Amino acid sequence: LYRHQLAIIAKGQSYALKQTSGKDAQYQVSHLCHQGGCFNPAHIIVEERELNRVRNTCQYKYKIQLPGGTIIDP
Repeated sequence: LYRHQLAIIAKGQSYALKQTSGKDAQYQVSHLCHQGGCFNPAHIIVEERELNRVRNTCQYKYKIQLPGGTIIDP
């Protein structure tokens, strides 16, 4: 098992292991914090492979500055 798979077990989603296993799996365990070594169950979701790929391609390409100066870097 990988760290992210252990994290989904800790999150109570062990049923998703079969969906995310194997090279042809349609689902992936995604790290919302974008840290591959993350083990925090709150930072991990199971999502479709394509959605994960699309979301990751825009990472760090755009920054949003809110009134007051807060910067969001999705």
